[in-house]
Amino acid sequence: MNREMTIEREYDPIVQDATKVTTFPAIREMNIIRRPINYSDYVTSMLPAKEVNLLPPGKLKTDVLHTKNNGYLHFGGGTLWNLTGDAGYHILNTERDHLGVHYSHRSTNGSVKFEDDVLKPRKAKFNDNFAGLDYRHLFDKATLSVGGHFGYSAFNY
Repeated sequence: MNREMTIEREYDPIVQDATKVTTFPAIREMNIIRRPINYSDYVTSMLPAKEVNLLPPGKLKTDVLHTKNNGYLHFGGGTLWNLTGDAGYHILNTERDHLGVHYSHRSTNGSVKFEDDVLKPRKAKFNDNFAGLDYRHLFDKATLSVGGHFGYSAFNY
């Protein structure tokens, strides 16, 4: 006597059943279309000249024969003998030649009291100086620019 029996139940996959799966997932092939490359036949400047953004000094419409655009002076002071100052002057200022000097100074010299009562007031000293000389000459097809700078800094807290 032969019997044939079929048992059906819901499929609950586990890791051990992974070898029983023999079908692979379907992979779609991508359709790639190559686009033609067109190159430009003209060139433009990407960086404008630095002089585009500079504003010229103002002109005085008076009867004074000398110009007041050749120099500047700034000076200030504060507590603890904080001093600040800037000065500059165009010695030569023609259409083709420019010669200028400049100087800058920052300093302090005073007693600083700390928040802790343990420390006594201490002397704070700071000195920062910067000087320079610039020359420029315009030729017909070129520009010559020469400059030199000197800096000195000292501090003691």
